[in-house]
Amino acid sequence: MNRTSLFLVSLFFLFIGSSCNLYHALGGRWDKNNIKEPKLRVKQTASKDTTISLPSSSKLDSLPKAGNMPIPEQLSTVPDQWIPYWQRHTSFTSFSAKATSHFEGNGQNRDFTANIRILKDQKIWISVTALGLVEVARALITPDSVLALDRIHKTAYLLPFSEAHKLFPIPIDFASLQSLLIGDMLPNRQLPTIFADAVSTITLTYSDGQQVQKATFNRADSTLLQQNLVSQNVTVDARYTNFIPVGNQKMAQSRVFTILNSGQHLLLEMDYDHIELDKEVNMNFSVPAKYLKR
Repeated sequence: MNRTSLFLVSLFFLFIGSSCNLYHALGGRWDKNNIKEPKLRVKQTASKDTTISLPSSSKLDSLPKAGNMPIPEQLSTVPDQWIPYWQRHTSFTSFSAKATSHFEGNGQNRDFTANIRILKDQKIWISVTALGLVEVARALITPDSVLALDRIHKTAYLLPFSEAHKLFPIPIDFASLQSLLIGDMLPNRQLPTIFADAVSTITLTYSDGQQVQKATFNRADSTLLQQNLVSQNVTVDARYTNFIPVGNQKMAQSRVFTILNSGQHLLLEMDYDHIELDKEVNMNFSVPAKYLKR
């Protein structure tokens, strides 16, 4: 995995965080009485649902800093039977979902809805809606370009991918962003070097002394349950729960991402609904003539 791929994970957080700033232009019409503490439903082996409260913003402060994360030093041979887990990816040509989301970071605590549509390896379309009614931002990302609309301030950002750092102050990689939104492992051309075999899970780890990528899978069906990425400056934790059948595959409805990036603490909770694969997707994107172009 390219070292800058770690920073790609920050892209979605920063895009959402910037979109949340637009809510101030709505006149502060957040109804805090209607904002509930987000919860996930996690299917247990005893066929019972257990409600798990997600971390509050105060818990973000207790997360370990990237520089303090241990990096494994000893390598071990990973049995061949577990390599396909590491290489597993969702099979699809198109993807669409509606994600009820909660963001904490940069002094903000926001609920919003993200509509996500993907044409595999070609386009990623994201629409962010506030209050369930007002679209505040829209983005169309391809391997060659990044287009984004700020609906509130009537501004359009039109950039070649090579200049995307002007819109997002981090390096980005299209394939990694696609994997993040789908719920797959971030791409890594290297094979795992460490493994841990538990009763119901398998944990595989790759370490090169500068970064660590660790993934935990359901032993029975190879679904990705958690992945961690660690470098000197960035720590990312992604957890996936509430798996549902989508066609002949399983996909996580609920995802929780936490990130520490140079002292910046971010939390993103997403609960996917209306997940569809291999259906026609509309990626309408046009720039109104009166928008300021940057």
